[in-house]
Amino acid sequence: METVLEIKNLTLSYGERILCENLNFSVNAGEIVGVRGGNGTGKSTLIKRISALMPANLNSEGSVLLYGAETLDLNIKDRCTAIATIFQEPEAQLFSSFVEDELSFANENLRVQREEIRKRINAVSELTGISHLTDSKSEKLSGGEKQLVAIASAISSYPRVILADEITARLDLEARTRIRTLLKDFAKAGGAVIFVHHTEEDGGVCDRVIEIRDERRETRDEIRNNNIITNDDLRLTNDRGINNDSINQNSPPLVSRLSSLVSNPQQTIVLNNLSFSYLKTKALISNLSMSFESGKCYLITGKNGAGKTTLGKLILGLLKPQSGSVEIGGECVAKMRIGSVAKKIGYVFQNPDLQFFTNSVGEECEFSFKLTSALTDSVKERINDCLVKFGLQDFRERNPLTLSTGEKQRLALAITSLSGVSFLLLDEPTSSLDNEAKNFVVDYIKRFVADGGGAIIITHDSTLLSHLPEGVIYEI
Repeated sequence: METVLEIKNLTLSYGERILCENLNFSVNAGEIVGVRGGNGTGKSTLIKRISALMPANLNSEGSVLLYGAETLDLNIKDRCTAIATIFQEPEAQLFSSFVEDELSFANENLRVQREEIRKRINAVSELTGISHLTDSKSEKLSGGEKQLVAIASAISSYPRVILADEITARLDLEARTRIRTLLKDFAKAGGAVIFVHHTEEDGGVCDRVIEIRDERRETRDEIRNNNIITNDDLRLTNDRGINNDSINQNSPPLVSRLSSLVSNPQQTIVLNNLSFSYLKTKALISNLSMSFESGKCYLITGKNGAGKTTLGKLILGLLKPQSGSVEIGGECVAKMRIGSVAKKIGYVFQNPDLQFFTNSVGEECEFSFKLTSALTDSVKERINDCLVKFGLQDFRERNPLTLSTGEKQRLALAITSLSGVSFLLLDEPTSSLDNEAKNFVVDYIKRFVADGGGAIIITHDSTLLSHLPEGVIYEI
């Protein structure tokens, strides 16, 4: 079988920080090779190196060969024609204001004929299930819909290789199944796939899995008797691997040091006949009524585009309903200042990158206190204590955007905890997290609720249902 990609003696590092060392593996035509490992082990960086989209401060030794040629030596057109890269965060690769323009963007740059571009748009829209979105504005899409558009756009140029970085993390069950089928069909047609993933279900479509272990900064490419992981072995892998059954009730050492940072009187959030739409012709949320009490946990589920993130923004007062109201402790959110709402509800974005403003982790924790001239010595002590409790003390001077996915999530939670809020509103808090990071988030939510806080969690992660405090599930 033809070898498409070869990774030879590859070592990647940022300064003295080694991400992976002496990595060797190949990907053949017709094969899906999975890559997994803990957050911060260099999986996304590996994808960037293979596609030659390297950050300027990344040190790379060894080689990445595409059909025998080093990818760094290929011109942009040849690379883009052969390789489709789909990032973990779809916002990082969407350029156009409208979905249809996004789907035609790559092909227009490759000078594909207009009639052929139309055929390709129709084909990839049907494959990814976004035919109904082609006339939509990209900025109005949900996180999951943006991910589907990013996938469709990437494959619209009919590449030979797909580099997929956690591309199912934001998707509902139906969409995840559709994309896994797409990857399998692509491989059957002779394409080659590298699929970065955390879940057992995603691993199930892979022919082989490369596991990057951060304990010894080593990698292994294993198959059965030769140490190679195949689909049948995935359920048995439990050493920092993502077997959902291993999310246990025992706190990891870091989490067990957490003490309560919430001080909240009993509060209730009430939605009264709430209606909202982005388009005048179609209501996204219609006459919705529900309530959330402190001391309880609530899960909000639903398909991509159902309005889950929009509902969160309505609760926070970031969007105004066409009719109905949202009340916090009997006070109408529409009449409150955003800052007043933020003192009661701590919001963690689906993409934490969007809520970081400063150049260091320490400054990020101090940000809101500086705005109100409240950065006293006692507050500084609280921040120091918080950084220790969230395992971020060693990253105080690091730029938040250079942290791993799990570290960013911990930082976002740390910032909300410093505000002493009564409610947490978390949008996909376990998306793209490894098992250790997921355990941390779950344990923090459990402690927050046990201490009297309320947790509202927007999620597609079915494993959360059995590991969070008993509560209410709302499907919209």
